[in-house]
Amino acid sequence: KEKGNISYDLLPDVLHHNCYLVLETWESDKALESHKLTRHYLDFAESLNEYTSEPPTLHRVEPDKISLF
Repeated sequence: KEKGNISYDLLPDVLHHNCYLVLETWESDKALESHKLTRHYLDFAESLNEYTSEPPTLHRVEPDKISLF
């Protein structure tokens, strides 16, 4: 487990064939920014080009801005 990471999940997108959702929860913006500078993150981001036809779509979700009901 990486410092500052609370959770990490890789899930298939049930609405889109061959699409996956990566859901990560971080303790802080600083922890997330530090993660983006790690070798494994940079290697993973570069390797996506081999497997995808277009760049990934990133969405930031703030817990206090989500309404489930």
